[in-house]
Amino acid sequence: MLNQIQPISLNRSIVDGSPLDPPQPPHIQPSFYAALLVDTFVGLGGSPHLVELSVPNDNVTGYAAFVNGFIKRAVFVNLEAWLQSSTGDRPSVHIELNFSLASGGTNADASTLRKGQVQVRRLVIQHADDTSGLLWAGQSYETSNVHPSGPVSVETVNIEDGVELRATEAILITF
Repeated sequence: MLNQIQPISLNRSIVDGSPLDPPQPPHIQPSFYAALLVDTFVGLGGSPHLVELSVPNDNVTGYAAFVNGFIKRAVFVNLEAWLQSSTGDRPSVHIELNFSLASGGTNADASTLRKGQVQVRRLVIQHADDTSGLLWAGQSYETSNVHPSGPVSVETVNIEDGVELRATEAILITF
């Protein structure tokens, strides 16, 4: 298990072991943000049935949470590394929210679902090799008391428009 919190001051860099002057105070680790995303994905009520989604892109993985047979949330992660050394425009993938229903659903159900709206929360980091500067739904937890700073950012997106997912980014979609 990864440490989510650095509980004591650091006198040496975690990147190269060089001395830090001044020492780095206790702080949230990047994995804390991933835990927030997973907690929101799994823990927003009900007893979700989690399934892996078929995503037609080798750099993107996706999962859905179904409650009582209905899709409630989906998470997509773009695993393409956008590094500090990367150049050009940051790549993105367009996520089409196409639905095919299992037995018991009808084409009318799928058609209605495709015309609705979803809420999107983003896990954002500037570069995959950054050790700070992450945001979960617009908020930073890199504060002296670990209370989030900044307003919550939730996008409302038409399902039929889909969602853009940048390299080194994750999104949580709530239906």
